[in-house]
Amino acid sequence: MPLHPIISRIVHQAYAKGHASLHLQSVEAVRTHYKQHYQAPKSNHPMEDHLAKACVLRFHRPLRKSGRLMPLVIYLRASGYSIGELSDSDYYCQCLADVANCVVVAMEPRLTPEIKFPVPIQDCLDGFYYLHENHQQLQFDPRRIAVWGDSSGGTYAAVMSQLLKKERLIQQQVLFYPMLDYYNPYPSKELYGKGYLLDNTLRDWFINNLSRVPSDIEDSRVSPVLADDFKDLPYTTIMGAQYDPMRDETVRYVQELVAAKVPVNAVYFPGMIHGFLWYSKVLETPKFALNYAVKQMLAQFDNA
Repeated sequence: MPLHPIISRIVHQAYAKGHASLHLQSVEAVRTHYKQHYQAPKSNHPMEDHLAKACVLRFHRPLRKSGRLMPLVIYLRASGYSIGELSDSDYYCQCLADVANCVVVAMEPRLTPEIKFPVPIQDCLDGFYYLHENHQQLQFDPRRIAVWGDSSGGTYAAVMSQLLKKERLIQQQVLFYPMLDYYNPYPSKELYGKGYLLDNTLRDWFINNLSRVPSDIEDSRVSPVLADDFKDLPYTTIMGAQYDPMRDETVRYVQELVAAKVPVNAVYFPGMIHGFLWYSKVLETPKFALNYAVKQMLAQFDNA
């Protein structure tokens, strides 16, 4: 299927505003560019912030109350490890909390390149353990925890699931176009690595900000598809896109999960690009993908 016409127009406008040269600019310049051109809608619902060492945790509770303890969704936003701020996820997380009737916590590890790998991973673990250890006061069901990650947030979510799988503390993971392998070449990286917003040059800029040395990309905490063992990972839902350069590595991840007998449900949306959830205001596909992922997640929560 060809690129969706609305997506095509968005892509054209982005490159007209200098998107192709972002990788040549300073971190502050790129952050300013994204702040000017990719403004997230704001939320006016009450929120509460907790600090787990250096990891910020922002709570979004559904407006509809429940008579039982609600599940917890830990949300990790698409940041390229380096850009944006916690408030970018406020509106999205509140919508997710209301649609799923779950407690949603936006988890914010420290940004790169000021903080390098593996420190942001440890931030995520610190945040997770804080949540789990304080579940009674924070009022959620510790048996029903999902990690939900978009793009680079999908990297962090997949790594957390891998590192915590022996403790069986995460019931499921939901990954939207996750970034799972910075080491191996794939056809989709060649086909869609230029002209579809997540250019290979920009991807390399992101990962160079995270990495201490080039060999870090061979670490499964940076490229989760390189893990030695996929057994015992939680139920996995993956939402992908046809024109995503990271598409094929998610397919490999699905194959590894299937081989390890991990239940997985993967859906790839034609005509869409990496980051298509950003365009839910003008497209129906992101809304459908979100609702589908929520239904899958709730079905698993009901089985807990």
